[in-house]
This record gives sequence, C-alpha cells and structure tokens, in this order.
Amino acid sequence: FRDLVQLPDGELRHYGILRENHDTIPIYIASRDGGLSWQQYPVPEGCPGACVQSPWSGSWITLIDAHDMKNDLHLHDVPLGLSPGLHVCRSSVSLDGPFEFIRVSETRHAMPRQPLALHTRQRWILACHRKDEEGKNRVVIFRSDDDGKSWKETILGTIPPHVATGNHHGVRWQNYGCEPTVVELSTGRLWVVIRTSQDNHYESFSDDGGETWTPPQPSRFFGTITMPTFTRLRDGRLLFFWCNTTPLPELDHEQQKELVDWEKQGYGEDVFTNRDAFHAAISEDDGKTWIGFREVLLNERRNDSDFRTSGGNGDCLDKSVHQSQAVELPGGKVLVSVGQHPLCRKLILFDPAWLYET
Repeated sequence: FRDLVQLPDGELRHYGILRENHDTIPIYIASRDGGLSWQQYPVPEGCPGACVQSPWSGSWITLIDAHDMKNDLHLHDVPLGLSPGLHVCRSSVSLDGPFEFIRVSETRHAMPRQPLALHTRQRWILACHRKDEEGKNRVVIFRSDDDGKSWKETILGTIPPHVATGNHHGVRWQNYGCEPTVVELSTGRLWVVIRTSQDNHYESFSDDGGETWTPPQPSRFFGTITMPTFTRLRDGRLLFFWCNTTPLPELDHEQQKELVDWEKQGYGEDVFTNRDAFHAAISEDDGKTWIGFREVLLNERRNDSDFRTSGGNGDCLDKSVHQSQAVELPGGKVLVSVGQHPLCRKLILFDPAWLYET
C-alpha cells in the first residue's frame, strides 16, 4: 500500500524484497511503458523505498517507523543506526538518495501511508495509527507546514468495538480504528475513511487542514477489517478502492476446538472470510455520489481447500486482496497495486471509463 511510485518522466517503480537462501534482498521493479512490462533493479543503499515528491521543493519524502526494522519490509535497507520511532526520510537529490532521516516521534506508529501534499495550503498530511494506553488502535493524523521537516499530530476520536449481537455469537477481530486513507476535497476540507471491525468503514472530516476532526461515524461504504484507499485523478474525480464485503456471522469461538487462544478472542481467523473481492467506485462531485461499485479483482485462491497454507506461509499468512495504492498514468489509465501474499497480490491496469459501463 506504499511501495508504488511514478517518477516525473513517467517511469513506474514498485519496491519490495527478493528472498534468496534465507536472505532478503531489497529490489524494485520498473516500467517505462505504462506498466506493460517490468524489469528488476537493486535498491540503492540507504534508500527507504517509494516516496512522494514535494510540489514546493522537489525533494523526495516519506515517513517510516523504525521500531521493528528486522520485520518491516519497508525498512530492509535503511541504516541500522536509526533509533526507534517514526522518521521522516528526505532526499533533495533523487528518489535513489542520498537520504537524511529525522525522528518525528519516539512512539511506534503503524501503517503510515504516503504523505499527501495539500493544494489549498502549503501543508503535508500523513495518516497512520497507533495503540493508546489501553492497547486500542487510534487514528493519528500528522501535519507539516515546513515541507516535511517537522510534524505535529492530532489523534482522532475512538471507534467502538464489535459486539456479539444479532447473528453473532462471538466477537470479530477488534481493530477499533486503523489503516486510514485521507483525501483533500475541492473546498480544502479533509476527509478520512478508516478501517474498523464494524460493518462499515468509518469517516471523519477536518475543516482546518487536519488540526481538528469530527467524531468518527459510519460511512456509506460497507467494509470490515480491510484497508480503504482514496486516489484523486488529475481531472478532479475521486477513486475509492475497498473490499465491498463483510465477514460471515461470528461463531462461539470457545466452541471451536481448532482455534488457538488468540483466535478465540476474534484475532486472525476473521481475515479469511471477507477479503477476497476488491472493488472500485468513482465520484465526480467530491464524494457526494459514486458510480461503479465494480469488482476489480477476485482472489484466485479463494476456493482452495487449503487456503490458509496453500503456497506456503513464509512470506505472509494473509492471502487477502486488499491494502492498495494507485497512480494515474499519463494516458488516463490507472495502475493499482493490491494484495498481500505473493500468490495473490497483483498489479492491475484499468481505464476509469470501465466504471461507467452498464
């Protein structure tokens, strides 16, 4: 969800790792023909991977958390001297570096998206989440008014846990609020949509550039325990990517003898019932109405009888097709990177006009 980048000359890059003889080798694949063909290259030493380019200075910027460098694929080649915490990575030279790393926060922050450069003011916005003192996920929005050199944060309101009512005899994996996506509307208003354990993604709005936010409320988008993604097209239209699905009713986990203790608390087992259909919709009026609601990708492995173990789990246990990032190509097509496991993740190229077809 943060490894895809388009350079000013049109080159596309997707960063990742190659596993060879128990080693992880940082690589990226690149395309110069609009995503039709790709070649593999090594990642230069000290490069944090995909970044975004500042419209004000031209510098390349991203933010990473260095609490768990050995297990974070986005930190595979960052200098080992980094102290724990959230860091801004910055290069005034090129996407290949050299980079400087400045710690923004000592607290661990999970799933930081790429920073968003606002159009109505000279400010960067970064959406991520972290655990509060009770161990519950809370959405955090960082902002920077000095082109990414320093950052201030706002913590959004709480999102309720899932409750075993109605058809549910157990609780879902309690995500609370995490993996947010943020977009700037034409008025300058900011809109964030949030992954939750409810039947809907939740949403919140800011009218002061991300300093204060409305209490999170259910959005119109059905989706549970999956990452949503906004993408703004050059002509102003909005694309929204998400899994337009909800999990099966929860069983009484205490009666499921095959589950281990942490699964009985609702963790983990929920990710195998509602993350196989990846959708897209498009809006011409800043999100007031939406067109499309079409299935972009259906997981090819969804009916495998050995779904949890098919293909091996060395890289990732989760074979979901969510967690996405998209870029608009010069000709108007859209390239989407989506999915987690090597067997299931895809690069997809499509024309937004397809969302209008009847």
